[in-house]
Amino acid sequence: LAALQLKFGDKARAAAVMELANRLGFLKTADERLRLVTLTAQIGAPFEAGSLLQSLIDRKQVADDTASRKLLAQLWLAAREDSLALPALQTLVKTAPSAALYSQLAQLHLDRDEYGEAAQALKQAIALGKPDDKSRGKTWLALGFAQYQQADVDGALASFREADKLADGHASASEWIKYVESGKAREQALQAASERGGRDDDQVQLSGRLSGDAVALGSGGAPQGVAAIASGKLTPIGADASGNADGTIPAWTGGLQRAQWPKTFHAGQRLADPFANDKPLFTITAANLAQYRNRLSAGHLALFAKYPDYRMPVYASRRSVAYPQAIYDASRANVGRAKLTGSDELTGAHLGVPFPQPQSGVEIMWNHRTRYRGNTLITQSTQAVVRPNDEAPTYLKQTERILFRYGNTRDPSNLADDNILLYYLTWFGKSRGDIDFVALVHETANSLKQPRGIWVIPPGIPKMFRVPPVGYDQPFPGSEGLMFLDMIDMYNGAFDRYVWKLVGKRELYIPYNSYRLSDGRYKYAQLLTPKFFNPAAARYELHRVWQIEATERGGKRHSFGTRTFYVDEDSWNVVLVENEDHDGRLWRFQEGHLLPSYDAQAANCAPVVTYDLKDGRYFVNRLFAEDPPAQFDVPMRKGEFMPGNVRARYGRF
Repeated sequence: LAALQLKFGDKARAAAVMELANRLGFLKTADERLRLVTLTAQIGAPFEAGSLLQSLIDRKQVADDTASRKLLAQLWLAAREDSLALPALQTLVKTAPSAALYSQLAQLHLDRDEYGEAAQALKQAIALGKPDDKSRGKTWLALGFAQYQQADVDGALASFREADKLADGHASASEWIKYVESGKAREQALQAASERGGRDDDQVQLSGRLSGDAVALGSGGAPQGVAAIASGKLTPIGADASGNADGTIPAWTGGLQRAQWPKTFHAGQRLADPFANDKPLFTITAANLAQYRNRLSAGHLALFAKYPDYRMPVYASRRSVAYPQAIYDASRANVGRAKLTGSDELTGAHLGVPFPQPQSGVEIMWNHRTRYRGNTLITQSTQAVVRPNDEAPTYLKQTERILFRYGNTRDPSNLADDNILLYYLTWFGKSRGDIDFVALVHETANSLKQPRGIWVIPPGIPKMFRVPPVGYDQPFPGSEGLMFLDMIDMYNGAFDRYVWKLVGKRELYIPYNSYRLSDGRYKYAQLLTPKFFNPAAARYELHRVWQIEATERGGKRHSFGTRTFYVDEDSWNVVLVENEDHDGRLWRFQEGHLLPSYDAQAANCAPVVTYDLKDGRYFVNRLFAEDPPAQFDVPMRKGEFMPGNVRARYGRF
């Protein structure tokens, strides 16, 4: 039966049949058991496949030989379990050394920022490789990079010169040689090496599902709120359509429609406040905090604890978010069709919200990642670091150009044919016309099939470099380390370093309908007050949010051990994030002020405030009050975001 299903191309059914045969004890030979391993991997479950193979090797049901160990290492690599792949590869290179295996081992060390070990493996790869190997130049390049990261500038220069002699390394090597010989490289390498810490791996528990061991799948069934909301009346994108029990959250009636737009607003202008006549219902202060504590996030409670004069003006709740009809129709069609074959592998979704009825935390995070934000977008905004004293904030301008491929109502992409979620180009400068740093990103839906592509033009170097996929806790430019790259847009990038638990739904006071922060009535100097963002300019409302807890996975490392995300049900925007250190202390608190762009039928957080609750600084980005209004649906072409075109246009500043 499995063979017939394979003949007709249905690997998932074939794998299910083989799994059942295994459970019934019908798989008697090593070849049959290995067939189940490979089928499991082919349907997108390499961790399950690796766990099964390890169990089979341990039970002597599959030979513990070079072939099995090679397969095991490849499965752990595919599952991104580097703490398991590393010893597997280390065992292999001892028993069957080869240039290819040493190159794989080196790449794994590079991914883990273990540059000394990477350099040793790369030297072995070069020694065992053939002189006519077409990838030899890239190996020398990687060795030079590893040596540079260890502040071995002279060794790096020698390796780059070797790469420069070879066809596949010449172009990049010549740029590195210029950079290393520029004089700045040595100082920067020493500083980076001194700041880099070690890495400790947590133990990873293998899955026992396919090997017959008991596996705990959770104790509570569906997360709180999931069953209830799935059976109730939902909005087209999956929010609870009804109001709450006491009427403080109204029913959804379609969002802000054209007839409700402010009469003073005209296309191309700043968004006017459609609720300009609203007055605060009450203000939460330290004096009345106990009365509202149950509807406050831990992040806001921490601000009250740190700053006795902090306050939150609360207004009537307005469910103003509306999306285009095409998004509504596509979201309904995605129910039962969109799937995750891994945390970073979205398939089957088209145009709309992938998971309007989410069953897991990572599905909700994918809803945030793919939410409709217009077909194209151009913004110029200001960001600033604010210190707890009266020292003037440090400002920086950022320009962004985005061509959305997924969620594009004019030209929707098909994920089966086009793996790109969006094309993103940004540059920074101290003034509107200044360009100090340029970054180009090709964001993918399936990062295993095609990793995120990133190119940069560094400050003072009029050349473009392709860099390894960056993200996670690498610092965001101009934030003085207060914000990491995966904190952009509240959260972006890979989901593989955390286990995502869906806690359920809560009613919280969150920043909402932030028109007054961007309509020009406040200058940046008025908004950026010491200690905390000016509460007088903010608007908080009671809304329902999904709560998700992200806990660092075994074998993965991040500066934040645990993160709690709060996602607005009406827009799928993450609006609040509590980031804890590894001791469980709340460290960074992100507060996104939701701005529904009624003219574009989209929604985003602007501005976003990131508080450091340890040192008292805060960082704000997406400030629009003194910058030009955002531009939606400006004609853009894919070619504008190709590295060669970007280099030609921006590589000579």
